[in-house]
Amino acid sequence: MAMKEAYFSLYIHQAFLQAEHFVHNIRVHHFCHVLKVQDGSKNLPFIPAARLINELKTDFAKNGKGFKNGFIQVELDRTFKQNRPFSGFNTETATESYSLLNAAIGGSIMSKGKTLFNLFLAANNITDVAYQNHLSRLKYAPQNLVTGRMGVFNMGRNFSMKINFPLNYSYTKSKMDPEKAL
Repeated sequence: MAMKEAYFSLYIHQAFLQAEHFVHNIRVHHFCHVLKVQDGSKNLPFIPAARLINELKTDFAKNGKGFKNGFIQVELDRTFKQNRPFSGFNTETATESYSLLNAAIGGSIMSKGKTLFNLFLAANNITDVAYQNHLSRLKYAPQNLVTGRMGVFNMGRNFSMKINFPLNYSYTKSKMDPEKAL
């Protein structure tokens, strides 16, 4: 059995714009078929679907006084249909394709030349797509009586905020006499 995997990443920095970055990631998994057919299927189990991720990111305020290292990012994550599942022994079913739109903004809040904290805001699955990842074992759960759909779907629209506080410790020797401290 021969296995092949291809991963390709293209990074384009637009020199004339000085701040925009285009990143394209393509992940394709192709595995040769099993030589011996197992219960009606010659495909290997648990093979992820092909995926294309396009990201546009722009940086701003690189050396600002109150706000520094700002960025805005938009991402389109496209997962293609996996129509070659391992169907032997009722192991897997085909999975539909889906596209997720994600966005983020963030940067560092400064005071007197020092970083007070880093703030990041993100929105994932902005278009609220109902989807199931091919490798999720939860897609085989019983029917949901509220939605009428089979299995557990992945998370819908999601907003998040992250705050990082830098922890800087500095040790200075005390000028106090140790005997006088008692």
